[in-house]
Amino acid sequence: MKKTLIAFGIFLVIALGILYFSFYSYYQEHFFLGTTINETDVGGKTAEKAETLLVSDVDDYVLKIREGTATEFITASKLNLKKTLDTDLSELLKDQGALGWLFKIMDTHAYTVGTTVSYSESALRAAMEGLSCMNPDTIVDPVNAYIAIVDGSYVIVADEPGNEVDEDVLYETLKNAVDNLEEEVDLEAANIYKQAEITADNEDLLAELAAIKQYEGIQITLTFGDETEVIDAETILSWMEESEAEDGTVTMTVSEDAVATYVAELARTRNTFGTGLPRSFVCNDGKTRSIYGGDYGWWMNQSETAAAIIAAIESGEGGEVEPVWRQTAYSFGDNDYGNSYCEVNITQQKVWVVIDGEVMLETDCVTGKVSTGHDTPTGCYGIRFMRTNYTLVGQDYNTKVSYWMPFYDDVGFHDATWRSSFGGTIYKTNGSHGCVNLPYSAAAQMYELVYTGMPVFVYEE
Repeated sequence: MKKTLIAFGIFLVIALGILYFSFYSYYQEHFFLGTTINETDVGGKTAEKAETLLVSDVDDYVLKIREGTATEFITASKLNLKKTLDTDLSELLKDQGALGWLFKIMDTHAYTVGTTVSYSESALRAAMEGLSCMNPDTIVDPVNAYIAIVDGSYVIVADEPGNEVDEDVLYETLKNAVDNLEEEVDLEAANIYKQAEITADNEDLLAELAAIKQYEGIQITLTFGDETEVIDAETILSWMEESEAEDGTVTMTVSEDAVATYVAELARTRNTFGTGLPRSFVCNDGKTRSIYGGDYGWWMNQSETAAAIIAAIESGEGGEVEPVWRQTAYSFGDNDYGNSYCEVNITQQKVWVVIDGEVMLETDCVTGKVSTGHDTPTGCYGIRFMRTNYTLVGQDYNTKVSYWMPFYDDVGFHDATWRSSFGGTIYKTNGSHGCVNLPYSAAAQMYELVYTGMPVFVYEE
């Protein structure tokens, strides 16, 4: 009996030893029951299976993106999202002390290990580009605050945010959410939109408003005959530019370049001289001809006109400003020559003087000698001045005339007492040096009819 008990005892010790070392062997490769890693139960699992369990939660990861009432999603598969542990779990197994399992098995064992989330940044950018907020067709740019005229007063119009996305901010917002495996991100709360560079409380804008108030209500009127050009407050406002003194004081001045541009366009539409366009002229024979060339017409002095406009603005009063002209014509509009003029038909060798639409003088003439290239220039001109008992001096002549009425350089009307006949084809081989020769009596009568600035039309059939 005693031997039997001894034998049983030996067996029991051996059996318990085998059992103990079996669990010891097991817990060398498995975590103790009750073990958690990052609050996940890994009891009874190998390091490999525990790691799989701990990183598998990203497989179903979805980032919910809200923008107002719209909702979009970015999935883990789109990003090639992966999660890795910063700690080798096999090292945790070694450290849990499998040999003493019997004394630790009832304890709880909680570990915290670092994790790293990795994904394709190019895939994240591609996903970002596909979001509705990146659709260029729906983007509204932010609008800066600006000064405008409302009900006759200069005021600041508030800036508008728009919905243009700051791509860098959006990307960092999405990246941070994915890095931390956040489930949802609100784009509006994340302030992803570009803001106006100039807001209504901008100090420079407020200073500009204060400086520009002195020009409030100014309006300028330019008169062109029966027509007027009005430079309104909005236009004047657009010409203002800011300058800052050394003491920081902000002043508003009129941009000379802006006014010059305006006046240049004004001259383009109002000048009738130097445009290269023909004048439509109803000749004495009733035919309407297009007369090219000449120097007759309105010619604005742009620099002085611009200076007059700037002075009117800077005075703070505005009002009427008279355009400054280098040269004037009879009237404004398509017919700038009126109904009083001289008419020279080179082909017919005829001159007419028309006053208020009525022919007051008709005479034969002799124009420039064609055979030597002294043709009388064609076009529309104006009588430059008038003289009596004048000496014409040229390269090969020195001639006294009783009546001299030039209309272009040294070309003009004058009496030619040395000629016994006028008209016909004399001009072709025995013409003048370019002037329009007239019988003495016709020249005397013409001198009484014409005036300085009177239009002169010279043409050929």
